[in-house]
Amino acid sequence: MNWAGLGNSFQLFVAYFVLAVVVIVFAVRRARPGWAKWAAGLGTFSVFWGLTLIDDVMGAREHKALCEREAGVKIYKQVKLPPEFYHPDGKPKFIVSNGDISEKFLACYIKFNRRGEGSYVSRYLKIDKDFYSINDALTGDPLAVRVDFLRWPSPFVPSILHGGAIGCDSSHDPYPQMYRQVFPDSPAQ
Repeated sequence: MNWAGLGNSFQLFVAYFVLAVVVIVFAVRRARPGWAKWAAGLGTFSVFWGLTLIDDVMGAREHKALCEREAGVKIYKQVKLPPEFYHPDGKPKFIVSNGDISEKFLACYIKFNRRGEGSYVSRYLKIDKDFYSINDALTGDPLAVRVDFLRWPSPFVPSILHGGAIGCDSSHDPYPQMYRQVFPDSPAQ
């Protein structure tokens, strides 16, 4: 593993770990013999362990509040495309088998914009705002907008449990659903 690639986060974690070991050893040595030593050691360890996770816990609460308040899909207008964009059974030719869309196929009518707004204001955790819109290529008017917030793991503790971001709706991919709402099936020819 390339430890140098972890940068200041890893160095900070090592310093914190050394400090935790020193304080735990000090607390255990100062405690009375017997169960008090165990209690001092486990209590001190729990405090240090909890402090490493507090930003994930508080950040998760902030992420949930942002998702409930601002995230979601808003459909402004459905698009009626010419018949050549549909199969004879009325299904769109531009929606591929996995439910995603072929943007090149629709480039003359529709413009797709995706931008991340970088680090969103967060005291506890890195949260990125992801903004995706479908616009009319001629007028620029929005047809649909999707806002999501991506919560990243704590930068303090080198994470091996989850390395990627967690979005507001991780249970399924909302894009195919949004595409079906914006581009309804054409009546069969």
